[in-house]
Amino acid sequence: MKFSSVSQLLAVATLVLSGCVHEPLDPLIDPTIIYVDEPCSPDTIYFQQDILPVLQSACAQSGCHDVATAEDGVILTSYSHVMDDYEDLVRPGNPFDSELIEVMIESDLDDIMPPPPAAPLDQSVIDMMILWIEQGVTNLSCEGCDTTDVRYNTHIAPLMAARCNTCHGGSEPDGNLDLGTLAAVTGAIAYQNLMGAVKGQAGVEAMPPTTGLDACGVHMLEIWIQNGMPE
Repeated sequence: MKFSSVSQLLAVATLVLSGCVHEPLDPLIDPTIIYVDEPCSPDTIYFQQDILPVLQSACAQSGCHDVATAEDGVILTSYSHVMDDYEDLVRPGNPFDSELIEVMIESDLDDIMPPPPAAPLDQSVIDMMILWIEQGVTNLSCEGCDTTDVRYNTHIAPLMAARCNTCHGGSEPDGNLDLGTLAAVTGAIAYQNLMGAVKGQAGVEAMPPTTGLDACGVHMLEIWIQNGMPE
């Protein structure tokens, strides 16, 4: 078929395109996320910023609750898996009737999660999980990364507890590297290239494994170091 003019060619193209059904441009966007267009509130638990990083670093590692392994049928790599893959995992408004909390506070070493030799989750992290369930297990995401006054006790210690101490804590920390104290973290920065690990620089094993540390966490560490690592 020949077209006598550009206008004829455009007309045919318009008819063809109008009959096409296109998939969404980015199918990876989670439609359940509730974006809050304001800085994170200390009174609200945000799944994307607070809960998901903990699950990914402490629970969804290879061989445990990742997609490939799905230990006990539980996958903890995303909000949809947390909510859909296991009936009693989280019960909105009822944290102590939710198996996610039950296994975190379990006294039996055969049942506690994460299992030994991994260190138990810090109590502050467990309290955050409990509050998230009490607030209704919503998939919230907030804006901003507050680095105006980064200190160890208020910023770095919670970051380590949520993302690092499951592996680098307890009686048998991975690589004999314990990140549970200010002295340990400053020593790791000075002598063990901790920043190289969280940045995934060439020749250094990335940390946390699989998921890495988000841009806000990396920036927070950088600001803290630049300011002299205040307590």
